[in-house]
Amino acid sequence: MKAFFQTVLAVIVGFFLVQILLVLLLVAMVGGIVASMEEEPPAPVEESTVLCLDLQHPIVDRVVEKPLDMLRELDSSEPEPLGLYDVLEAISKAKEDGRVVGIVLQASGGRVPLSIAGELREELAAFRESGKFVYAYSDGYSAADYYLASVADSVFIHPMGSFQWKGFTSTVPYLKDACAQFGIEPQVIRHGKYKSAVEPFLDSQMSEANRQQITKFLGSMWGNLVDEVSASRRISTEALNRYADKLVFLLPEKALEKGLVDALMYEDQLDSVVCVAEGKAYDERPSVTKMTDYVAGMQLDKAIDFDAEKIAVVYAQGDIKDGKEVREEIGGAGFARVFDKLREDEAVKAVVLRINSPGGSALASEKMYRSLARLKAKKPVVVSMGAYAASGGYYMAAPADRIIASPFTITGSIGVFGMYLTFGKLTKEKLHINMETVSTNAHSDLGSLFRPLDAKEREVIQNSIEHTYDVFLRRVASGRDMTVGRVDEIAQGRVWTGEDAKPLGLVDELGGLRDAIAAAAEAAELENYRLSTYPRIKQEPYEKIMEMFLKTKTSLLEHYIPGVSEEEAFRQGVEMLVSKRGIRAELPVRYEVK
Repeated sequence: MKAFFQTVLAVIVGFFLVQILLVLLLVAMVGGIVASMEEEPPAPVEESTVLCLDLQHPIVDRVVEKPLDMLRELDSSEPEPLGLYDVLEAISKAKEDGRVVGIVLQASGGRVPLSIAGELREELAAFRESGKFVYAYSDGYSAADYYLASVADSVFIHPMGSFQWKGFTSTVPYLKDACAQFGIEPQVIRHGKYKSAVEPFLDSQMSEANRQQITKFLGSMWGNLVDEVSASRRISTEALNRYADKLVFLLPEKALEKGLVDALMYEDQLDSVVCVAEGKAYDERPSVTKMTDYVAGMQLDKAIDFDAEKIAVVYAQGDIKDGKEVREEIGGAGFARVFDKLREDEAVKAVVLRINSPGGSALASEKMYRSLARLKAKKPVVVSMGAYAASGGYYMAAPADRIIASPFTITGSIGVFGMYLTFGKLTKEKLHINMETVSTNAHSDLGSLFRPLDAKEREVIQNSIEHTYDVFLRRVASGRDMTVGRVDEIAQGRVWTGEDAKPLGLVDELGGLRDAIAAAAEAAELENYRLSTYPRIKQEPYEKIMEMFLKTKTSLLEHYIPGVSEEEAFRQGVEMLVSKRGIRAELPVRYEVK
């Protein structure tokens, strides 16, 4: 009888929970209809105005279409994102727009990946060359913030702000002792001297090979950043590195003294500076147009030429998984179908594949490689690499006609590993649960969570990994016109920056998304074309509701380059415990600027 009442109670509670969710969904949908009816057009652009590029608005590769975007108004913690291509086009248009006299870069609270910052920096430099000004302002600069801001005519900082100029660092979680403590046994098989995705499970400290590769790519990124800052601010690279070593710039006064900023000022003083630049009295109200409004107005004014040929821009973002794609993940089967459709679409004359992925499933990577190779046989394919295009991310890029990467791109990591975690000791010795298994054959429970692999199973999996690695090498060798031996020399799971990958032949040139689109147009001999984006993914209403109320922010692009915080390192360690099973071609660790 007790069980009966428990069941009835569970059904009643479940019923009311469903009703509550349905009401929330209905309210959101009605609110969306009302909001769309009352939505105001973008603010008009006044004469002698400045554009404000506020980095609190995330700049991402692609803004996913969201049917319930009006919920963002209820969630003030989530500023409206901007698409990278839209911002680049807006800055380019503003060069010729007689109403726009300059740009103010508001860097306070911004988190822009270095690969995106590099593209913005190049476009802002071109804007300056048109004779218009760029000012940068922040409450405090990190090295990554300052990298973008340093391109400005004048760099300003709040008098009580901070200037974090201290180089890059990376923290990697090592889990061997923790696994032993909790009775978790990692079963690891790999190919690749540098395939360090599995190293944290095997050791308590970093191997020399892993330390060598991290030191190399951190040094490459920092060196590239310092070189560009040096050229913009006319300060020697030796001085910049000396300042970083001595923590010279923790106080704004020191940054001013050494010439990295031009003035200390409050935001109201910045308004006066902008007024003077606009030709007004210093105590007037400056004319400012938000970049979000300028982009929205530009899109409204843009006439679509439906007779123009199409260049397809395919955004591949996130971990590579088997199956179809979902938001911020790359489904191998789903993307393969996208490539197949583009191959058959006669209106599409060229394809740009924008990759932001650390890799993942080896099988899914092979499926996408096959479909992209067939697409390339019929139409030009150009790859644009963002923050990451590593391991499985590089695998899918290999057949392209041309690969264009940012100097800050993390790529390579051509290697394979197999990961099987077993929890037998945890369940039996820690939880006192005895797991009993009945099988028809000797290895029916291969991959069981509750027993380690035996010698025969390890041998079979090792052979599978060797085969997968050999196929990976041959795919890269074919796509990059190299010998398998040469690819093996620079592979072994080693990570490279875009800057270092170019002389190795892994990428063709350094550049950004617009460079890749221009290269695709040139290859297809197109002068007049329009862009069409893929895959067509919409955020479902319930996803937005859950995201807003649970505050889950899980974008791949929250993993920046090239250091990782202790909190993020711990989170990754926990994530690795549950997500790395099977044969994978994946980047060792995600890196974040610190």
